[in-house]
Formats: sequence, structure tokens, C-alpha cells
Amino acid sequence: GVTDDTAAIQAALDTNRLVDVPPGKYRTTSNLVIDPIRNRGCGLIGSVSPSTYPSTTQTGGPTWDGTDESVIFYDGATGSTTAVIAISSEAVGTEPASTFDATVWGFTLKNITINGNGKANYGFYSARLQNPDIKHCIITGCVADGWYINGTYSGIFESITAFKHKGRGISIGA
Repeated sequence: GVTDDTAAIQAALDTNRLVDVPPGKYRTTSNLVIDPIRNRGCGLIGSVSPSTYPSTTQTGGPTWDGTDESVIFYDGATGSTTAVIAISSEAVGTEPASTFDATVWGFTLKNITINGNGKANYGFYSARLQNPDIKHCIITGCVADGWYINGTYSGIFESITAFKHKGRGISIGA
């Protein structure tokens, strides 16, 4: 949660493999970019499903402190083109052409919490994503939309949560 993990996470994604994300808090200071030329079929997989359960102990109830979860939080500059994860052939906010070469094919995100930290405009920004496999993920604390999904044709978005955003929790376009 202190060291800037942006370069390490981006390098792992650029191997075009599914990357296990051990429990912990991972600090990023710029967009993690998935583009159609560099990335095919990559993704991030945490070890346990994240929870919105507050970090507290209730009388007679469970203790949940979130230490088993995989959290990626944004701690960079604010701005309209910031996203924790940006899946597009163009800059965030610019709609790519409707072509095969501008389409990202396959991205997996499972058991991950994304925290915009009141700085990232989007937690998950995708434009022209084909065949995603997104399951059991939470996005919180974004300036605009938690989940921005546009031009996604087929795939899975299952058990996704959005809360504490200044904009929309989930925005789905064409």
C-alpha cells in the first residue's frame, strides 16, 4: 500500500497471462492499460471474493478486516482520463473505431476490489472489449463512474458491485 506497484502490475498484465494477485493493498499512480495490440487474454485474479462488510467485530458475529482481499487503489493525479483499469485502444474518454484491430479480446478480473480513492475518474473503463470474464469484483470511490462499459459484445459480468461514487455506479453504453 506504500510502494508504487503500477509498473509491476502492468508488466504482469503484458505477459498476456492470468496473474494471481495475493492478498494485499496495491498502490497505482497511473492507468493500468489493456490495449488490443499488446494484450490478449490477460487478467488479474484475487484469492477470495471481496466483501462490502465493514471492517469491524460485532457481538457474537464474525470479524472481518479485509486483510485476505486483493485491493488495487489509485493514488495518482486526478483528471477526466484517469482509470484504475483502462481497456481501450484509445485514451480514456475517446471512443475507438469499430474495427477488429481496435477491439480488446478477452480480459479476466476475479475477486478484486478497485478503489478509485476519490482520485480516479473511473475504476474500470472499457471501450470495445470482447469476451470479458469479470466475476466477484467491487469498485468504490471514483470521481465519475465505477464501471464504464461501452462496446462490449459478449462475455460475463457476474456479481459486480459499485458504491460510493460521485457519478454512476455502473454505466453501460452501446
